[in-house]
Amino acid sequence: FPRFSITTSYSLKTILSTLGITKIFSHDADLSGVTQDAPLKLDKAVHKTVLTFEEEVTKPTRNTSWSKRDLPQNLSIHFNRPFLFVIKDEYTSCPLFVGKVINPTTND
Repeated sequence: FPRFSITTSYSLKTILSTLGITKIFSHDADLSGVTQDAPLKLDKAVHKTVLTFEEEVTKPTRNTSWSKRDLPQNLSIHFNRPFLFVIKDEYTSCPLFVGKVINPTTND
């Protein structure tokens, strides 16, 4: 599998507000469990994700019969349109990470 890295971040303030979580962003927030300094409120909430695949640690699953020497030496994979990917737990088949790449041709 090729080596690649995907990084993204989202501002969660709007998302949390649509879920009804608004008090934490106001002066009415009760963050006394964090600090006794008052008034304390959140200005922003950010979720950042970094997903990195490195060639050296990618291994075939135990149910496959191929090895790295069976792969062509000049193997290349090109993504030229948006795609989704899912990383799931091998035993439960539950998704651990779901992502989308909208423009795979940019390095942003």
